[in-house]
Amino acid sequence: METFRDPIWQFVGIALGLVSIGVAVAIAWGQRRFSQISFDFYVVPLVKVHPHAEGRVAVLLDGAIVDTAALCYIRLWNSGNQPIQAADFVEPLVFDLGEGIRAFSQDVHETSPPDLVVNLNPLDPSQHALSRNSVRVEPLLLNPGDMFSISVLTEGEAFPSLRGRIVGVKRFVRIDMLRRSLKKGFYRGLATGFVSSLAVSFGLFFLVKRFLGPYYAARAVGTGFLFLLLLAIFLFARGKSRSNAD
Repeated sequence: METFRDPIWQFVGIALGLVSIGVAVAIAWGQRRFSQISFDFYVVPLVKVHPHAEGRVAVLLDGAIVDTAALCYIRLWNSGNQPIQAADFVEPLVFDLGEGIRAFSQDVHETSPPDLVVNLNPLDPSQHALSRNSVRVEPLLLNPGDMFSISVLTEGEAFPSLRGRIVGVKRFVRIDMLRRSLKKGFYRGLATGFVSSLAVSFGLFFLVKRFLGPYYAARAVGTGFLFLLLLAIFLFARGKSRSNAD
């Protein structure tokens, strides 16, 4: 019993307890059932007439004169853990591109899995410009993780919003992919930092115990563990943000 009263074993017990709690919470969180649709988009400007050149420079897009042309890429995926059937759609998914935005063409850019069939409501060239500022997706089966992206050629730079009604889906979530990447990097850095800090703390404990005794060793381990964990998270997040910026 005297062995387990050693501060190092007390520290090990606390560390294992924290790990067990984290694993239990992660398992409980992963087993919950929910339906969710997420989307994101980014815009690639193609051409824009400078205000000083208006009236002197004309840009034609499918025969129509425009001031700004851009490509809008929209990505949508089933981010829940339940399949969404075509019959679950009370109203189809519609991407509103924004006021004053006119869509000239729309195409399915990518699907995952590759055999995912995505049908878009075709644009009618005879329609008024204000009635061509949206893209409608026909009901389809979306299993968890299924994804598709759409490219839309527009007049003006679109800022899409998503509407529709699906059984079991309360709202649509727009996820900024850069922030999502940073969030994943934070949790990955947290796990990596915890394990590495735990290993270094063991070595620190035995080193301090040998020269200063168990009293100072126990306190050095706690302080050193926290410092190394925060340092690991900081360095990982800093490297991740630099790689995204590049």
